[in-house]
Amino acid sequence: VFFIADAVCSVPSSAGEKATCNVLQDKWKGVTKILSSSPGESAWEGKQYNNGGGVFTYYLLKGLCGLADINTDGNVSVSELNIYLISNVPKETRYMQNPVVIGEVTHYISKADTSLQKSLFDKCK
Repeated sequence: VFFIADAVCSVPSSAGEKATCNVLQDKWKGVTKILSSSPGESAWEGKQYNNGGGVFTYYLLKGLCGLADINTDGNVSVSELNIYLISNVPKETRYMQNPVVIGEVTHYISKADTSLQKSLFDKCK
């Protein structure tokens, strides 16, 4: 099971928000979590990321489409996606947003499809 969250856990103001942030960081048996940022960080957004989306989701989708396929085997593993995310999101946000992967990283999460990547992102440059 994959759990992907593009959520902000920066300075939670209530007990409920703090509990949610803590639970997101916990390991869950059989679940691999891919989180947009580390505790205490904000998630960045902007017009340059698909017309107002988040930087994490922008690079997540690019990675899932195949740009994260480091070994060019046609599959994207969680490990490859993690490397792609931590190579791009922090640089894009001046190291103020750092994605986190918790759980099993050897599983494949998608097939590389550069034609999908091209159609999704060429219009957004």
